[in-house]
Amino acid sequence: MKRPRFQVTVADTALRDELARLLLAAGYEVRLDPDDRHDSDFALLETSELAQQHASWQQSIQSSRSIATAVGMLMERHRLSGEHAFDALRRQARDQRTQLVQLARDIVAGTAHLLAPGPPPAS
Repeated sequence: MKRPRFQVTVADTALRDELARLLLAAGYEVRLDPDDRHDSDFALLETSELAQQHASWQQSIQSSRSIATAVGMLMERHRLSGEHAFDALRRQARDQRTQLVQLARDIVAGTAHLLAPGPPPAS
């Protein structure tokens, strides 16, 4: 099944280029007209939805990286396994009623520390 063609006509060139890149990656045929800088309601609607999805993905990636970095730091500092370090991080976030990703970012930034890693799980 052939996907529809899009002509990307968004005034913001950075946003237009990002939209075109995402559509191309999804297998759509995209034509960029550098001389056509007029806003299109359809293009703006598509752009806003794709921009929100892209921002959500970027946020998820950054959160995952922060958590992975904090787990690695806890493994090194406290000589914990990856699973035990993650469990300790999750337990502390729950006990402090804070988001896991925020505690991870604070640990990476050096503004928070693991309070007590607890005993390693039984083998």
